Amino acid sequence: MPCRHDISALKALKASIKPNSIPSWSCLASWDFAAADPCALPRRTHFTCGIICSLDSTRVTQITLDPAGYSGQLTPLLSQLTQLTILDLSDNGFFGSIPSSISSLSSLQTLILKSNSFSGSIPDSVTTLKSLESLDISHNSLSGPLPKTFNSLSGLRRLDLSYNQLTGFLPKLPYNLLELALKGNSLSGYISKSSFDGLTQLEVVELSENSFTGTLGAWFFLLPALQQADLANNSLTRVEISKPSGGNSDLVAVDLGFNHIEGNAPTDFANYPQLSSLSLRYNRLRGAIPLEYSKKKSLRRLFLDGNFLIGRPPSEFFGGDTWVSGSLGNNCLVGCPGSSQLCSPSQKPYEFPRLLRRPLHSRRSLSRSQPPPLSGLRRLDLSYNQLTGFLPKLPYNLLELALKGNSLSGYISKSSFDGLTQLEVVELSENSFTGTLGAWFFLLPALQQADLANNSLTRVEISKPSGGNSDLVAVDLGFNHIEGNAPTDFANYPQLSSLRCVTTAYVAPSHWSTARRSRCDGCFWTGIS
Repeated sequence: MPCRHDISALKALKASIKPNSIPSWSCLASWDFAAADPCALPRRTHFTCGIICSLDSTRVTQITLDPAGYSGQLTPLLSQLTQLTILDLSDNGFFGSIPSSISSLSSLQTLILKSNSFSGSIPDSVTTLKSLESLDISHNSLSGPLPKTFNSLSGLRRLDLSYNQLTGFLPKLPYNLLELALKGNSLSGYISKSSFDGLTQLEVVELSENSFTGTLGAWFFLLPALQQADLANNSLTRVEISKPSGGNSDLVAVDLGFNHIEGNAPTDFANYPQLSSLSLRYNRLRGAIPLEYSKKKSLRRLFLDGNFLIGRPPSEFFGGDTWVSGSLGNNCLVGCPGSSQLCSPSQKPYEFPRLLRRPLHSRRSLSRSQPPPLSGLRRLDLSYNQLTGFLPKLPYNLLELALKGNSLSGYISKSSFDGLTQLEVVELSENSFTGTLGAWFFLLPALQQADLANNSLTRVEISKPSGGNSDLVAVDLGFNHIEGNAPTDFANYPQLSSLRCVTTAYVAPSHWSTARRSRCDGCFWTGIS
């Protein structure tokens, strides 16, 4: 029979739980102290689950409650269970503070309180549990800083405090950690090397969804046992990467997405031999995609979407022996094959959407700069020639107009487009048009796609569509000289799904949502943190 202290602790635990939260089928419902000894065997009708005792049936060594929705405050009398090695109360409704008397559980190896409603700070007394190997208090409402004495838990191998409301800096961490999870809190400051000193066995680091800032030093990815690192959704501004010593590293997966990292994509990630998953999505990276990424045989998942990357993606991504999933969307890239899953419509392709077919690729010089007044003409494509001069009056039955890649100049005049009530597609990019693009242009009644990128336009006027109706789907005004605030009225075009303004110095309207702003991939926005 267990000692009386153990029995009184078990009675106090059940008494602290609201009776109406103990289902008839649950473990606690079978705890009948008047009918049976908690450690007596066999357990057919009483104490059927939730408790494990020592071999001599004198001490309670494990409490593992079922996830039955128990609700109550954790009794301080649990401290009497001095031979307890496992305490698991996960996935229930315990609330209130964690009692400081828990420090008396000197034999405790595993403490799992995850997915409850515990609040208050983590008691410093937890850090006196010298035998503790696994601590999981994730998915609660704990607040305040992490105990400064965390590193005194010399035997701790796994620490998970994710999804609480913890604040402050990272303290010095226990040096025997294998896994660290602190994601989904409000931790801040730099990720300092001093916090990780001596952690030679650390394999998994999850620090995403916090408020860490500044530079992540090269030392971090050189932690000798590191395999997985998730630092997404913070406010890091710079990442330093060094080649691993001797070319040896166990690093497999890195997520640095949704930070504020600037500069070129770090080439040295390609020197980590086991790296198979890399996410740098939605940062502020510029320049070209490193060719080294495409030559890395181990890389299987690559997310670079939502940056300011330019040029053509390495061709190795789209053929040969390399097979990579992920996304390159929302950049300033060109020539990304639409057939590639990296550039699929769902990933936001980089080439402007086209309805036109069979484009002309001739570089012949045409003697005339004006098309004939062909009243029946529905499709006109004179792209990629050496045409000069102004736009004439256009055939009024046109559905598709493509004049890109010439040397046409002057203003884009309303008189050229008068009466074009059926015009759906306009491609005037890569010319030398100047001045103001009037509000009349986007009010053309059938217009769906407009590509005016790579010109010298200096101003764009936008008006709300009449009655709120418009078929406009895609607009490209990138690589012009347009200044001023981003045109607010683009938000009034109900079908608009693609808006690009690369290298356009717009100021973002303060009331535009993040989702709305993100349509303008690659803009040099000001006024956005």
